[in-house]
Amino acid sequence: TKVAGLRSSTGGDEGGPHGLAIEGDNAFVCECPAGAAALTQVNLDNGTKTQIVPLNSPSGCAVGSGYAFVVEQGRSGQLVQVELATGSKTILMDELRGPMGVALDLTRPCSRPNGLCGSVYVAPRMKNEVLKYDLERRAWDIFADSEKVPFNSPIGLAVV
Repeated sequence: TKVAGLRSSTGGDEGGPHGLAIEGDNAFVCECPAGAAALTQVNLDNGTKTQIVPLNSPSGCAVGSGYAFVVEQGRSGQLVQVELATGSKTILMDELRGPMGVALDLTRPCSRPNGLCGSVYVAPRMKNEVLKYDLERRAWDIFADSEKVPFNSPIGLAVV
């Protein structure tokens, strides 16, 4: 069933959409038409679309606790945190070299008042690894790489 029309480019540019995450009655979509890439919220009940924030060639997103975590291909590749209520954007990681997959795990108990605890996983496909960004420590580590697991351009992630 079609819920809402989404934008795409013509003529072979980036196109779109490139990423989708669901939270409650809303879908969050990484749209990628040339020159107009954005994170868009789609109400699944009535199809209403709202642009949350312009982005630079987004290729994946995950949502939770009022935030979206988006990987952008543009520039050198980065992971950004977007506050869904305001659209404010914070760069968490850069120099990712072709990030495609992103997954979110917020199941860890949180002792920080009004804070985020958990991890964001990112797959920079040109590095053949999965990185783990700790939201509490505001630091990242290599979670898995080609020495541990034989990756070949990973483009999708999920936390189960």
